[in-house]
Amino acid sequence: MRLYINTFDAIHASIARPYVLASSHRNVMWAHSWGQSEVGPMAAGIFTKGSFRRATKAGKELQMSHLGLPWLGLVRMRVVDPDTGRRVPRGVPGLLQVRSDSIAVGYQNSDEHYRRKWSGSWWNTGDFGYQDRLGRVKFLGRSVDRLQSDSALELETALLDRLPECEEVVVIPNGSSAPVPVLCLRSGGELSDGRWREVVDGLPPLSPPVVVPMAEVPRTTTWKIKRAGLRERVARSVELQPTEADRRFI
Repeated sequence: MRLYINTFDAIHASIARPYVLASSHRNVMWAHSWGQSEVGPMAAGIFTKGSFRRATKAGKELQMSHLGLPWLGLVRMRVVDPDTGRRVPRGVPGLLQVRSDSIAVGYQNSDEHYRRKWSGSWWNTGDFGYQDRLGRVKFLGRSVDRLQSDSALELETALLDRLPECEEVVVIPNGSSAPVPVLCLRSGGELSDGRWREVVDGLPPLSPPVVVPMAEVPRTTTWKIKRAGLRERVARSVELQPTEADRRFI
């Protein structure tokens, strides 16, 4: 196997790593594209055996949210403050907006929602991230799911890497308090307090985990997790603080 490709949705290193390392091809690559149905592909990152091995050697989880440049000649990008709409400097997180000739012309039976997604000639992707000094995209997550000071996606990647007994991990915003990790344990899996303390060592502060059976995690018809629905499910057992998620950019 020489090339793997996954499109549109974020992927964790714990998913891609076994495929890449299983290949006997010396230069096997994993191409990870960031995109949306409304726009198409917007940027892509390339990961190799060396990418995964260097991260493992350094004792870190490879973050596959580090992507490349926006597709040259096809997509233009800017990063803006979600409150003011003003462009922010390179390296500063904000709302990712794009220009492209491929953007959809509307949503069925939802014209008002479609109009709200535009800022002049720029399309609000609803995604949060930044561009580094070279213009490469770092995807941090959906704007509505963003945490106060960390990336939920990066925390989920780290937890999944450290918790092979988990089938799924979702980190839920919790206002100004530490976010709540929701864990779906594999069949027969257990998680002691001592094991949890070992897992979160060196990570940003997290609230005690909430264990939810995989079958009870709400999902869309394309099997994505409904984070808003999961938040409601978790709120039955945990008192969550209000979130400041901006619904305009969903």
